[in-house]
Amino acid sequence: MRFRPPQSVSLWFLGACFGAVLTAPTEAAELDICYLSDPPEDARPAGYADGETPFSLIGQTLNALYIPRALCGFDVTRDRAFWRSYVVVNGCSPGSEAGQLVEEWLTDAPDAMQSQFNEARAKEPERVATLCAQFIDCSVPEIYDATGPGFFCPSLGQ
Repeated sequence: MRFRPPQSVSLWFLGACFGAVLTAPTEAAELDICYLSDPPEDARPAGYADGETPFSLIGQTLNALYIPRALCGFDVTRDRAFWRSYVVVNGCSPGSEAGQLVEEWLTDAPDAMQSQFNEARAKEPERVATLCAQFIDCSVPEIYDATGPGFFCPSLGQ
């Protein structure tokens, strides 16, 4: 004969579990810098002034350093790892708004720009070759380190 708990115990247990789920703390909000729009009230302050966060100019930075390398056909595996770690080291999750923005730049932007780049290469091959040559000696660490050597391109002087 199998033991079956009384139905009232089962309902009590189910109610307790459901109550625990409802009262369990939710995941903490991201840092305020991880939001592209107004952060929610529970966002944790990162201590940056408006417009001076690590993500304020991320689009321009990726457009200047990552996109040309991707379009010129360089292996950008390390670049992608570097920029993804940049998001995390600066306190944001990959799923945050800032993390998603960086991911879109890494994955979607080169594809969106490829046809225009190919047209420019066909019209002005020397100019495009010169542009690509500037990125040939770039050194890209796999992990972003705020205190260590970063993305370095001697031909660009940076």
